[in-house]
Amino acid sequence: MQLKSIEIQGFKSFALKTRLDFDAGMTAVVGPNGSGKSNLAEAIRWVLGEQSNKQLRGKASTDVIFAGSENKVQSPRAIVRLIFENESGRFPVDAAEVAVARSLSRSGESEYTVNGDPVRLIDLQHMLAEAGIGAKTYTVISQGMVDRYLSATPAARRELFDEATGIRAMQIKLHEAEKKIRATQHHAQEIETVIHELEPRLAVLGRQIQRHNERQDLEKVFYDKQSTWFEHTWHEFSHDLEIAQIHGRELDEQIAQARALRQAYEQRLLSASASPHNSVLQEKIHQARAHYEAATQEYIRITQERERLDASVKDVQQKRKAAEQALEEKRGQSLYFDWLKTTRQLLRRAQDLLQQVMNGASSDRTNIEALVDEINTTLDRTDDSMSVSMARSVLTQLEKPLQEAARLQAIEQERKAQLKALIVPVKPSASEVELLERQLAVQAAVDTSATLPEELEAAREKELMAEREAGAARVAIQQANQALHGLEQEILRERGTKFLQVVQHQPPTNPKPSDQEIRQLSGRISQLGTIDELTLKEYDEVKQRYDHLTHQLQDIRDTERNIQELQARLRQEMNQLFTQQFAVIQRSFSTYFLTLFGGGKASLTLSEEGIEIEAIPPHKRARHISLLSGGERALTSLALLLAILEAQRPPFVVLDEVDAALDEANSKNLSETLRDKSKHTQFIVITHNRQTMSVADVLYGVTMLQDGISKIYSVSMKEIEELVEPAPQNQRMNV
Repeated sequence: MQLKSIEIQGFKSFALKTRLDFDAGMTAVVGPNGSGKSNLAEAIRWVLGEQSNKQLRGKASTDVIFAGSENKVQSPRAIVRLIFENESGRFPVDAAEVAVARSLSRSGESEYTVNGDPVRLIDLQHMLAEAGIGAKTYTVISQGMVDRYLSATPAARRELFDEATGIRAMQIKLHEAEKKIRATQHHAQEIETVIHELEPRLAVLGRQIQRHNERQDLEKVFYDKQSTWFEHTWHEFSHDLEIAQIHGRELDEQIAQARALRQAYEQRLLSASASPHNSVLQEKIHQARAHYEAATQEYIRITQERERLDASVKDVQQKRKAAEQALEEKRGQSLYFDWLKTTRQLLRRAQDLLQQVMNGASSDRTNIEALVDEINTTLDRTDDSMSVSMARSVLTQLEKPLQEAARLQAIEQERKAQLKALIVPVKPSASEVELLERQLAVQAAVDTSATLPEELEAAREKELMAEREAGAARVAIQQANQALHGLEQEILRERGTKFLQVVQHQPPTNPKPSDQEIRQLSGRISQLGTIDELTLKEYDEVKQRYDHLTHQLQDIRDTERNIQELQARLRQEMNQLFTQQFAVIQRSFSTYFLTLFGGGKASLTLSEEGIEIEAIPPHKRARHISLLSGGERALTSLALLLAILEAQRPPFVVLDEVDAALDEANSKNLSETLRDKSKHTQFIVITHNRQTMSVADVLYGVTMLQDGISKIYSVSMKEIEELVEPAPQNQRMNV
């Protein structure tokens, strides 16, 4: 990889668009003082990302923009572009050429681009560092830059050598890793704060959900056990009813037998007692018995009718509740009638009537039909067809449930009135009949044998006992029937018709749970209470957010751990690279010192305080480096510079008048060394030195005219030899 060219426009004294092309080897840039040739080095340093205004010899960032002159207006912006050959792929860019550019406007808008695409400064610095290029590295070296190594303290010198050993790319990565880990830790703290805020609410909701889940589990157990209890209880009630019915039929047979026996004894007794007095008693007994039997039948009829009316009222009440529920659903729709101003009064009447029906007041169907007809008539006179259509739709939906509710309410009122009017008589007693029969028996005993009345009395007692037992049996049958009917109604409410049909045709298979167990389950479910859908939704939302944040926090912790591992690897690699490169610089420094000085001794030592430099020129005793002469310091600095370049091996190097303080002999040694190193490294040397110019492959001359603008001229070595006569040894060459 090499630097192919540089394009400058508006940067300092390069107001006009200027392009310099470079070949491999060594290029010298020459010109008189003040011509702006050092601006070329600063332009390269600037485009590579230099941020220090001091290093660019300015106070503000916009000082790099051409400020204008008497004959030339100021430039609106500064643009510098470096074009690199990238056949080797040293740049991580899929292109044979890579153009790195930087621009700055007077408004302060700055932009970096790579092949025309905007990039961040940190990304550009990272790319350049991986290629061994950068404003902070040894790509652009100015006069006195390396002298800092000689004048710095050992500790400060260590920092300079950190840069000299070429670990800039790793430093950038480590710096980015440190920024990332700080951002990661800050983000983790924010997430932890939110998690801590969510935890109390999630705990409360979790307990509610736990109770909800427990309730659901108990409800399932209750459902299964109640179903089994229904199965067993229905079959038990059905069996009890069947047993009661069988016992009732047996008692009916006993009554029939006792009645037949009693009638036989009565016939015999009647035949034996034909006296007028007995006939009168017989007639009274017949009338009393007829009255007793009629009263008994009326009592049974009225009792059964009352039970029927009571059951009917309960059935109508259930239906009325269902109708009222339907009315409640339709009630809100009646608000649409407000859209019709001409029917508001009628609708209020309809709503009042609806409210009366729902409150249990009686209402005549005729009133409802009349009101509906009146509303229809009013709607027919309305011009708003759309509103009329909507009102008719709502009226149609409202009319049927309204009339049904009114009908059921009227039926309920009628049944209640009938029930209230139905007076149950006192249950008849057979005492009068029994008294007359005993009188007849006493009288007959006088006329007949003494045993017949006793036998008749026993038959009557047996018949009476059978009737009493039959009455008790009928009550038992009724109770068993009511119990079974009530159970079936409960099953229908709780489980539905299909379950009842299964129960009626299929015997239970599981053991019957106790009533206490059912009550305990029901009580526990009631204690747990219910939870609304909003709580369930809130729990799901809070739980999802909590889980997401927890997972995110874990990812952040993993990222933090990975970054810390990366930092550890980078530090290890940096230490290894520093050790390797420092060893190269140590050896090369000693070699180049010997070459430039033609003898002597120099070394670098790594200590706890930092880095110590020892430099002993030939024929001199060891002494502190600060006691070296100016020329000796310059040669020592150059030896250290060449050693650093040997370690770094950058693709190109810009040297800005680093040979200014050398005499001819030392200049010759330096120029020959640079010439030798240019086989591997591209050198761009800004110089006044003839020895340096003599070994250059290409010369660029910089001049500045009266308009304050630097201009570039390229001249081959052959052209220089033709245009420039040999000059005195100490004269600077200006082109």
